[in-house]
Amino acid sequence: MDEMTPWYSEFRHLILSIKGISEHETFDHPVAIVYAVSSSTPDPMATMMELVNTHSVVPGSERGFIDPNILRYYVLIHDGHVASIET
Repeated sequence: MDEMTPWYSEFRHLILSIKGISEHETFDHPVAIVYAVSSSTPDPMATMMELVNTHSVVPGSERGFIDPNILRYYVLIHDGHVASIET
């Protein structure tokens, strides 16, 4: 296909390289944030707080057209095959 349309490769590269949030386009607007930490970390709560503090700003909200009060989910992942719940 590239032989028939030499501009297609460059066009495809340009389209796929454009990233970011725009005011009129809502496909890239975040709808929720999921914070996930494994229970096998030495201090899961401290790790969760560090994760939340480092990623507290919603991408695009600094420009004013995305509501920074989006849903936030906090997930503690526990693998019962690796460690028991009692430890």
